[in-house]
Amino acid sequence: MPLAILTTVLGYVFGRTIRRPAVAYALTATGASLSVFQMIWAVADGRGHDPGWLVAVAMVFGAAALGLTRFALGHRARIAS
Repeated sequence: MPLAILTTVLGYVFGRTIRRPAVAYALTATGASLSVFQMIWAVADGRGHDPGWLVAVAMVFGAAALGLTRFALGHRARIAS
């Protein structure tokens, strides 16, 4: 779960700091994919008692990260004009 939260925060940071939107989206999508993969790994490894619905939570955090990137890119464009 911490990776999902970090990805969400980084999505906003990438949108505010990276000049090219395609790069900001690519970095955020990569982080979101890694977050979902990490949660799938945690659920499927059989060592803990992680419920399967945490994969869906990681996907929601990934979508939120991409949404925050879009928001930050738009917010930056409004400030510049």
